[in-house]
Amino acid sequence: MWINNNENYNKLKQKAIAFNTNSEFRDSYVATVVKIQDSESPRIFIGVKVEKRNKLNSLNAAKMEYNERLNSRLRDILESKGVSVGALNALEERMGINGVTDFDQAKAAALGTVELIRLADGIKGEKALPEEFAHFALEALGNSPLVERLINNIANNGLARSIIGESYDDYASLYDNNQAMLAKEAAGKLLADHLLKESEIPTSPYKNLLQRVISLIKNFFHNLNASDFQKAIVNADKGFGILAK
Repeated sequence: MWINNNENYNKLKQKAIAFNTNSEFRDSYVATVVKIQDSESPRIFIGVKVEKRNKLNSLNAAKMEYNERLNSRLRDILESKGVSVGALNALEERMGINGVTDFDQAKAAALGTVELIRLADGIKGEKALPEEFAHFALEALGNSPLVERLINNIANNGLARSIIGESYDDYASLYDNNQAMLAKEAAGKLLADHLLKESEIPTSPYKNLLQRVISLIKNFFHNLNASDFQKAIVNADKGFGILAK
């Protein structure tokens, strides 16, 4: 049994896909990654389960490989534009926490990135993207001095609690009360409101910096090509029909 985290999940996913692709038993059996309840504690672990093939587990295995193929293409596209793998990993981890299933994360990430590009081009979507894409936009900028100044401004003025709101104590516990991480979380919250939802920025110590960070994000995503991500989805969808058979 493995500890249930993103790194271990990805390692086990590779093992399962390798079995489903290369094993001499792949026509009769299928491997998937499953959660395992610890018999002696409330902890949940993960592991690879091999079972006799049926329609449901065959479909789940195909979805797992679909997600991995699309994810790999997204990493290639983003890395070619200077976005670290860590930014995509962090996005998918946040989506998982917020209920997006493992098999849907890569497609949701691709579609969300297309919407960010459209937003940067001045095209407003029917509804605002979820907050995790604000954090992704922040991560996509890498080690930006302007972003660091915004985070420091929030921390130095003690504004993280008021920005994060009633969830502050939960994040304080998650981040061991690390004020820099709490300020970064707050910066993501601000971007969710003022970039994704396009609400007006109130008079505040961070107003000028936030406006400049939003402009920086829009300039960055404006230089990405939405068709690259759309083509990646189309190609993955074509392959899924073969995988699911």
